[in-house]
Amino acid sequence: CIRDRFYIGLITEDIYIDRPTMKTVIVENAEAGAGLKGVKGLRQTDRTINGKVWLHSSFSFEYSNVEINMENFMYSREGFGTVQVAIWGASNSRQTFLDAAEQVADTLRIAN
Repeated sequence: CIRDRFYIGLITEDIYIDRPTMKTVIVENAEAGAGLKGVKGLRQTDRTINGKVWLHSSFSFEYSNVEINMENFMYSREGFGTVQVAIWGASNSRQTFLDAAEQVADTLRIAN
């Protein structure tokens, strides 16, 4: 069933983005870049993955009358730049989607 698939996107930038800006960029990109409105249930926390602190944003939005779940992980460091890993999908089960996103998150690594 197509509703149980999910997708992964990788975005990289040469620039450093500070934490307060990072928190707004995630939502602005979702709304403006994809032409979406009404991000719901936004939750943002710092999360340590393999020794690096990432901003973890979790939210949902509606696209073509389908509820889309989004998990976003963003890391930025001066001299390194920024990397963003977006995981999204329209799963019949939010928990199934979250379990898959957790498996992806656990594999994230940043070289020193």
